[in-house]
Amino acid sequence: MSTKPFSIRLTFEERVRLEQAAGSRPLSEYIRLRLLGDEAKVRKPLRSPKVNEKALARLLAALGASQIGPSLRGLAHAAKLGALVESPETVSEIRTACQSIESIRTDLITALGLKAER
Repeated sequence: MSTKPFSIRLTFEERVRLEQAAGSRPLSEYIRLRLLGDEAKVRKPLRSPKVNEKALARLLAALGASQIGPSLRGLAHAAKLGALVESPETVSEIRTACQSIESIRTDLITALGLKAER
């Protein structure tokens, strides 16, 4: 079954009233049930990824301890000024930052219980 979106404009007060009436139910589901009654098809909720909180905490700690942001910001600033010198140290910093970003991406995908794209 394909679905098509339907848009409706509400005043702020109308929206608040509907959200309060919907409670914890999604607003679109509440409106569909009110309009269609028993004929409304209940949709399966979207699957939320399984979150590994310990892995996310480790990832955030590693990100906080890393110098990725400041390093890339410094390199970008130097490049903007035309002062970025291609030295073995600069190339090494860029490679290290790229490897760190790739590692963080992989860890984040794992922590969220997602599958990596190939």
